[in-house]
Amino acid sequence: MSFNIKFNSSEEKYIQIYRYIKEIIENGMLPYLSKLPSTREMSNIIKVSRSTVLRAYNMLEDENLLFTVKGKGTFVAKVEIDENKDWTINWCDRLNIYAKKAEEMDIIKKEKTYKKGMISFKSIAPNEKLFDIEELKRGF
Repeated sequence: MSFNIKFNSSEEKYIQIYRYIKEIIENGMLPYLSKLPSTREMSNIIKVSRSTVLRAYNMLEDENLLFTVKGKGTFVAKVEIDENKDWTINWCDRLNIYAKKAEEMDIIKKEKTYKKGMISFKSIAPNEKLFDIEELKRGF
């Protein structure tokens, strides 16, 4: 995962790191048991001191968003995901008349159900025992 934190000078960097990681965890972008980079790796990735990253990780652990397994790493804890209801889009309401007509004309969805002996053109290569392939090729 890439950590693209844009730092501002108005607040401490460890607080900005804390808020950034907290937001991506709570939005489900870092799922349960995802492993975070070590504090050394993270400090190299975002170009801050290791102690700054340690401070942010500790704040996240204090809120039970992260947990550390000694010798294994730091992981995302089980967290209630904030499903942003404002982003729910009812796509059926947004269909125009052309999309609705295309849906009606979709032969794959509206085709008669296949019965033994019928030739189905759903697949790329229909069963060649049902008709002469060479004649079909000439027809194309």
